[in-house]
Order: sequence, then structure tokens, then C-alpha cells
Amino acid sequence: MAERKASKPEKSAAAGAAARGGTPVTKGPPPKIKPTAQPAPKSAASSGGLQATVERLEAKVSVLKHERDRMAADLAAARAEIASLEKARRDAINRIDWVIDSLQTLLPDKT
Repeated sequence: MAERKASKPEKSAAAGAAARGGTPVTKGPPPKIKPTAQPAPKSAASSGGLQATVERLEAKVSVLKHERDRMAADLAAARAEIASLEKARRDAINRIDWVIDSLQTLLPDKT
């Protein structure tokens, strides 16, 4: 079997990083990373308030659309009922006229 050469003494991570020209590793909390350049909202409160207002208005529009559709259906039903009642009225008037004409033919002339 091949013999292993004695290894070099281990360096600490900080010493190894410094020897390579890097930043030494340190213990402790990680460094804070600055965010990339993105346009920040004007104000978190105002944008949140605006979003809440938009959502509230969209909900109100939705409710109003539902109410409009319900009222349109009610109007269509009412118009159908009106048409049915008008037809029944015309039929009743025609029957009454027919009965009156029939009775007039049965009565003797007064002349």
C-alpha cells in the first residue's frame, strides 16, 4: 500500500481566506445585504390604504352589478306578467262583447 504523506497543518478558515486574497470568514450574524435599486413605494401606509380603497370599491361595484342583474330579471318577469294580464283582460272583454251580442239577438225588437 502507498503511504500517505503527512498533510500540512490545517489553517483556520479565516487564515485560508486571507491567504487567497478573499474576505476572512467571521463568526456572528451574517452581513446585511442592501436591496437592489428598485423604486420604493411612496408610503407603505398610503399604498396599502389605496389598495384597500380599490378593493372596497371593486367589491361595491360587484354588489351593484349583482343588484342590477337581479333587478333586470325582476323587470323582465314583471313585463311578462303584465303581458299575460293584458291578454286575459282582452279575452274577458271579447267574451263579454260576445255574450252581449248573443243576448241582443235573442231579445225581440222593440220597434
